[in-house]
Amino acid sequence: MFARMREMSREFFFGACLLLAALDAGAACTAAHAEVASRSEDLQRFVVAGFASGNFDCAIRAMELQSGVRSRAAGTEGADARFALRNLALQVNRDTAYPAEMRLALIRAAVVEPAAPDAGGERRFNAMMLLKAGEQYVEERNTGAWLDALTGAVRLDLRQPDELRVTQPWTGQLEPDGTQTQHYLGKLLVLAEITAGDSGMASLRTALARAVRFNASAWRQGASAEVISERAAQLLGLAEALKDVRQCFGCVPEWHWRPVMLAGTAYYRIGMRAEGERIIRRAMEMARAIEKPDYRLGEYRSVLVELLTAKYDREALLGFAGEMKTLADSLDTPIAKEVRESLPRILKTWGLDRPG
Repeated sequence: MFARMREMSREFFFGACLLLAALDAGAACTAAHAEVASRSEDLQRFVVAGFASGNFDCAIRAMELQSGVRSRAAGTEGADARFALRNLALQVNRDTAYPAEMRLALIRAAVVEPAAPDAGGERRFNAMMLLKAGEQYVEERNTGAWLDALTGAVRLDLRQPDELRVTQPWTGQLEPDGTQTQHYLGKLLVLAEITAGDSGMASLRTALARAVRFNASAWRQGASAEVISERAAQLLGLAEALKDVRQCFGCVPEWHWRPVMLAGTAYYRIGMRAEGERIIRRAMEMARAIEKPDYRLGEYRSVLVELLTAKYDREALLGFAGEMKTLADSLDTPIAKEVRESLPRILKTWGLDRPG
């Protein structure tokens, strides 16, 4: 047995030397190189050298293979080996000279799934690693990478009992740039769908609802019809996936009308009139169903803005404006007073105060 271990050590040493020499020379990575690296005792030097030389795929593959090896290691030695693997991935991730997608791939490669009874604890450490990597992407204002890391951590947490979870109530507030939310609707939709029905993810789902309510959109000037249509479909998916979320900071319980409206007006603008009108009417009915009259009137202001900017049907616009005026006249609140004063000006600005 000891003779075999000595033989393996010599294998590791010579294999590592061969690989490091190849990397120093800028040689292309091969499956054989990665296989040797995965067995190397000098994995850290190999991975760092691989990233430095642009051999990302080889370094990531070596990390994946080593994760498999260390997943089978038992006891304190195995736990220490897996800790070292995660630490190495986080160390490389801090170097922003490397592409974020390559660094994230290395982080994912360092996720180890050991056999029971260590699985729960190791899963927790893996989720913590992903969230720690995500903090780096937040600093870089890389929303896409951050959401990918968050999703990875959440997927692990969903397999854990509540006491072992690491996703915190404030985790979903870390989105670095809300002005770019339209680019990440698909990623938000994945998070909304995988967390549906999980009470432990209620805070995260509330944060998702707020992002969708206040920052999400499908229409952008200059975007292709195909892109806008895809985003509109994602908004409808988010409204459905988050339909159970009735509270978020600044939201009325019936906030779901807004992503539906934004989807409808997006379809309308790109020439899908029939589909757009159908969805817009649905959104208007959702807004009309808001229980508290003053809240309803407040949301009507936003409904009107969306209809105006989409250049929606004139008669439908005037009908809705009349509905707003009737509701405002029935209330004695600051919002009602503001609507009574501003509505005539808005109609005049948009040329709706005179016959069409």
